[in-house]
Amino acid sequence: ATGEEKLVLADSSNNRVLIWNSIPTQINQPPDLVIGQKDLYSNQPGLAADKLNWPVGVATDGKHLLVADTENNRVLIWNEFPTQNGAPADLVLGAPDFTTMGKIPLPHPDGWEKKYFRWPWDVFTDGTRVIITGTGIGNVLIW
Repeated sequence: ATGEEKLVLADSSNNRVLIWNSIPTQINQPPDLVIGQKDLYSNQPGLAADKLNWPVGVATDGKHLLVADTENNRVLIWNEFPTQNGAPADLVLGAPDFTTMGKIPLPHPDGWEKKYFRWPWDVFTDGTRVIITGTGIGNVLIW
């Protein structure tokens, strides 16, 4: 994802998101920040405001950051763009708090529980709206 010259990439296998404050101009240019880990050398999954477990989708408008924390079945939101490694998120969607995994929706006779998602795969924001795709039950949620 890009926003206001920033480049944001999910590094799923290392349970982190990498951030460049400007579009890289050199091959193998290291990122300026890492989210989900305390540094660029750590890669353990976790379930907390400052931890990620197999993040896949990222979105930014340059001011906010959204991360689909897929294995934790939640989406994390930073109301202000992070400026430090391992910065904790401000909000969580899909879970009651930062240390509880998101609820896995159950089937109902009239369809899946519509207010939940499973395996959030991608996110979008324009600074006002939030869109989440959930691949586990094939739904799209819009706020």
